[in-house]
Amino acid sequence: MANATWNDIAAYKLEDPDPQQNGGFGRCVASYGDTVVVGAPFKNIGPDDHVGGAYIFHRHDREWKVAQILSPSVPRSRDRFGRSVAIQGDTIAVGAPRFDPFSRDNIGAAYIFRRDRDGWREEQRVDASTPQEQAFFGTKVAVWGDTVLVAAAFEDCAEKRHAGAVYVFERRGDTWVESQKLQPSGLQTRSIFGLSLALDDGVAIIGAPGSEVEGIPDAGVSYLFRRIDGRWVETQTLVASEPLIGSRFGNSVGISGDTVIVAAHRAGWGTVRRPGGAYLFTPDGERWREKRRLQASDSQALGDFGSSIAIHDQTVAIGAQYMKAGTVQAGSAYVGRLDGGLWSEEQKFCDASASTPGHFGSSVSLYKNRLVVGAPRMDCNGTLATGACYVFEADGPIGGASACDHAF
Repeated sequence: MANATWNDIAAYKLEDPDPQQNGGFGRCVASYGDTVVVGAPFKNIGPDDHVGGAYIFHRHDREWKVAQILSPSVPRSRDRFGRSVAIQGDTIAVGAPRFDPFSRDNIGAAYIFRRDRDGWREEQRVDASTPQEQAFFGTKVAVWGDTVLVAAAFEDCAEKRHAGAVYVFERRGDTWVESQKLQPSGLQTRSIFGLSLALDDGVAIIGAPGSEVEGIPDAGVSYLFRRIDGRWVETQTLVASEPLIGSRFGNSVGISGDTVIVAAHRAGWGTVRRPGGAYLFTPDGERWREKRRLQASDSQALGDFGSSIAIHDQTVAIGAQYMKAGTVQAGSAYVGRLDGGLWSEEQKFCDASASTPGHFGSSVSLYKNRLVVGAPRMDCNGTLATGACYVFEADGPIGGASACDHAF
């Protein structure tokens, strides 16, 4: 099949069948196979507020329909179930970072679901072995095979408040067991290690955007871990070649094969005030080195380019949730390809008719020739800020540049 461009696509809008104002539908998204998972962490259920939910959409004859709505076995007010989601194969992980199992504030939990012939069922709730108040265990989740990573990005480490931690869980038979807790040696107060994470086979990239670098506050770092002989080992600390105050390098990360991209959504260069950017790293022997810096072709002040990142093979999607469409910070998502370490922006997706800030690009996911973009503040069917999710699909592998933006 000949390569398709992002102009040769079908666009689908996914919505909550029971929309609620400020429900956060689209706050996080994940995609694998014929399945899209959409988190709605602020969803109210009955009298309980902010219980949250995770929506499973399946594709049937080129239409996306709700197949199931995931919820915890014991829904609780303000758990914010669905604040993070991840899927691979027959496994879904969902974070609930405000879960309070001991009537203590914001300890957090994560839930693992397994697909069988009857649909998705809750397999297990996993908890931190060292639970702390205000740790927000479940801030982020990642899945690969029989491994699930769960971040507690605000966990304290000794005297370092909100340094962060990431827990590793492995499936052993029918049970998920915590096998390791990751806290790199360079953690600082308010590093917020685990605010972003991505997993690709035996390599993990974990962001700590609050870290200080060379005396520069909130410049941010990211850590690479590799699984060696069954243990996860810290192998490298990534920093921007030009650390910038408040840039928050590591607020979002992505990895696929020999490609790592780390966003710094508040970075600023030249005369444009903090448009945001991202950094491409590739292997050079046993070390990863910064190859180049990525920016939007139409950078805007405070556009938040780097709000979210997704990589699949050589295709990269980057969200910019505050980019303006006209005078409204509606948000955008950019898709491009990597070729020999060069970034070629192919398409900008945006809602050109937006009248309110929808935060389009707050979350992105890529799977083969499918792009999924969350817009958790978008108005739908006359209801303000219910949130939505968009699926863009091409008929074949993506390749070549398109000549115009894709507005919807």
